[in-house]
Amino acid sequence: MSKRIELAIDKQGRMSVGRLGLSEGFVVAEEMEDQSGWVIRPARVMTQADLDIHSSPSNLSDLDKGLTEAADGRTVPSYRR
Repeated sequence: MSKRIELAIDKQGRMSVGRLGLSEGFVVAEEMEDQSGWVIRPARVMTQADLDIHSSPSNLSDLDKGLTEAADGRTVPSYRR
C-alpha cells in the first residue's frame, strides 16, 4: 500500500514539501498522463556549459586528463598577445 500525506496549499499557491522528505533544492513536477495527479521528483539544475561537457564521453576524458596534468604541474605557459 502506498503512503499518503496531505499537504495544505496557502492563498499564494504555496505548499511545504518538507513532510515528503524534501528540503532545500529543486524539484521537477510532472503531470500524470491521465491527469489524475502530479509526480514530484528531486532535481538538479545543469548549466549549458555542464551539459556541453557531459554531452560526449571524450569531453569528460579530456577534462580528466587536463585536471590530472595540472595537478602534476604539467601546464603550458600562457602567451601574451
